[in-house]
Amino acid sequence: MERFLLTTIRLLCFMVLLTPLIVMTDPLPQTFFPFIVGKSLYARTLIEILVGLSFVLIIRYPSYRPNWSWLLTIMIMYIAIVLLAASTGVSPQRSIWSTYERMSGWVDITHWYLYSVVLICSHRTFADWKRLFNINLSISLVLGLLGLTQYYGLGFLPYLQEGGRIEITLGNPTYVGAYMVVNILIGIGLFIQSYYPDNPVKVVTGVSRSVRRRNKSSKIDESSDSSNLIYIRSFWVLSIFVGLFTLFLSGTRGAFLGLIAGLIVFSVSYIKWGDKDIILKAVRISIACILILGLIALIINRNGFVDGVRGGDNVVSRAISTGINDASFQGRISSLKLGLKGFTKKPLMGWGPENFTIAYDRHLTPEIAAQSTSSFDQAHNKIVEELTTKGIVGLVFYLSIWGAAFYILFRNLKNQINRYRVFTILIGSALIGYFVQNLFLFDTPGTIGQFIILMSFVIWIEITKGKDAELSYDLSVKRISKNKLSEYHEFITASCLVGVLIFVGIIAYQLNYKTYQASNTLLGTLIGKKEWSAKQIIFNDSIEQFGPLANYPRIIAYNQIIRDWPELSAEDRLQALEFVNKQGVYGTSSEPEDWRMYVPVSTIFHLGVALDPAYNSRGNNLALKAAELAPNRVEVVRHLSRSYLYMGEFDKAKETMNNYLETNPSAELQFRSISEALDTLSSQ
Repeated sequence: MERFLLTTIRLLCFMVLLTPLIVMTDPLPQTFFPFIVGKSLYARTLIEILVGLSFVLIIRYPSYRPNWSWLLTIMIMYIAIVLLAASTGVSPQRSIWSTYERMSGWVDITHWYLYSVVLICSHRTFADWKRLFNINLSISLVLGLLGLTQYYGLGFLPYLQEGGRIEITLGNPTYVGAYMVVNILIGIGLFIQSYYPDNPVKVVTGVSRSVRRRNKSSKIDESSDSSNLIYIRSFWVLSIFVGLFTLFLSGTRGAFLGLIAGLIVFSVSYIKWGDKDIILKAVRISIACILILGLIALIINRNGFVDGVRGGDNVVSRAISTGINDASFQGRISSLKLGLKGFTKKPLMGWGPENFTIAYDRHLTPEIAAQSTSSFDQAHNKIVEELTTKGIVGLVFYLSIWGAAFYILFRNLKNQINRYRVFTILIGSALIGYFVQNLFLFDTPGTIGQFIILMSFVIWIEITKGKDAELSYDLSVKRISKNKLSEYHEFITASCLVGVLIFVGIIAYQLNYKTYQASNTLLGTLIGKKEWSAKQIIFNDSIEQFGPLANYPRIIAYNQIIRDWPELSAEDRLQALEFVNKQGVYGTSSEPEDWRMYVPVSTIFHLGVALDPAYNSRGNNLALKAAELAPNRVEVVRHLSRSYLYMGEFDKAKETMNNYLETNPSAELQFRSISEALDTLSSQ
């Protein structure tokens, strides 16, 4: 039973690494946001099964229980802090469950951290970790090859559309860069580490003929191993170059900086702790190359040669063309400013995980609104994200995870032989690369797994001091009969396993299958032309199938009503208003500080004034509430001005519009219909 449990757990751990390849569209079952929802549900389900199997393993076989680890303890404490921040934030429901678009709330974070615990329990030797990293690298190679088919328009999968920056199965080019930077450095680590022998070579003289024969046989085995090593090294080299090319085509500047930072850290660390060999010379050459490339890019950028060398959306051209007026750069700077401003209002525990958009919209200025009408639901900087959504407490624990990890790596470098040391340095470099690129991004279901496996390896180093742990079961040798479990104990273990798996199945059904069902049902409103009565049934089903994520289908339903209103019959309008009256209460109670839950409901109420005049004042009250929550969002101010028009308060409508346009003249086009309506009314 022990062997079965351990083998199954390791196999499922490998399957979790396939998460970046999951896309819930043809040929797989479809969901809303197919690049996000499917990855999250796939990983969640496997991790839940893994936790169940690991629970039975560590209860029945104590040697698999992880020893004390400061890093693991800090990670568990961080999960508790995230939950506390969620419960005290502006929308606990959103903090815990996130949205269909992100799927990165407390529930998902907790699953990934549990995956780390499972890895630590089941991977006890350096060989185990090498196998895990090799499989992860294999998946990155598959991902990179899919990226090449997308770039060259080979049409391998229908959703891999040719043109621009490649996004492959991750749904966004920036996620591709984040994923590849880690695996490039892992590949380099595996490749370099292979040049160090497992055991030092000993020269022995005066041996017998039988010993020489055994040595000759050993040389044949070594020749076979050498042949295999050529193939595996070729795989590593191919993975590295495909990863580099994929990163290049993704055009992700943050990941490019992360890769450079990782290589610099490796180079400096190896000069400090590595052996004085050929690799040391290569390190010095790599430092020189990095400095030369940086100097060339700086000269080209400062002398205005960008247009001549850009030639597309690759990472070099985008890095060279980056400037203070770059739209993407400006958007990220604005999000940082607003995030820090939000932090000053809730400095201790923040606004709650996944609620950055609330802080952003609350403190949005007309000047920033003039630059971009889009909203940021993530800070695109992990430090500011933690500070805004989890406060100073959350940031301290988050940085403590990184601080503990780097301290553990640094402390153990001196005690490791060079064969392990070079790999450890590159794992640390991969962590640096991930940290740097996350200063321009955030964790996603497709990328957070890379962070987790790196941190898990560091925990293994802390627990074992980089030495292989003894297992209670030798998979290569059968135990003698007296050490076997009795049939009774085997039966008890199997019974516990069945019970745990049934419990896990219930959890997976309630948390994952119902989420999939609700997301899949929601797609029914977008396929084909349907009467409102049919759409309402679908919306109700999606909302009821999984309530914690129901606000997204609610908003889609509201917008559908607004679009279809002119064509709805009187009976359909009554049904629509009944639907909005009911769902509006649930929506605003679960996310009371999000203006998106008020503006569409307010619009529908104003449309329903012909059926009941009381809806006019109700709509205006909701418009005022939205303006209180997001006073400088163009959509909110425009709606408030229109709401005053519905109320017949033309002076207030004009005053609201003019006051806003004084601070944000670029929004004049968006107020044109209101301005024309006011002009028509004044002429009458």
